[in-house]
Amino acid sequence: MNSTLEKLKDVKSDCCVTVQLQTHRTPPGNQKDNIELKNLVREAEKRLTTEFDKEKASVIIDKINKLASDIDYYFNLESLILFVSEDDAEYIRMPIHIQQNKVMIGKTFATRDLVRALPRNWIIIF
Repeated sequence: MNSTLEKLKDVKSDCCVTVQLQTHRTPPGNQKDNIELKNLVREAEKRLTTEFDKEKASVIIDKINKLASDIDYYFNLESLILFVSEDDAEYIRMPIHIQQNKVMIGKTFATRDLVRALPRNWIIIF
């Protein structure tokens, strides 16, 4: 995870989408996580179609939807973060609570708060 965050914090692109979602480790909460992620993906789709040209938006929307469909919600930790750009599509389960569910679109991924929240000596193996 640390290496993934290190790699993602250096990515620069015209459109980097970060989707943050507070999740639940156990049922029935983790069964609702799927619905909440779908709502955030829908919000990202709306913003992408209004802020970017149709071709670029559709490429990124397809990647977000593919990534979201690959997630198994029974392995959730405290939060789930999706990072999608034209060249990248990854998600990370984080053992830290996030303040709020949100979609961020910019020229870089929103990793600053995540890197700061992780203690320096954490090594997490999946």
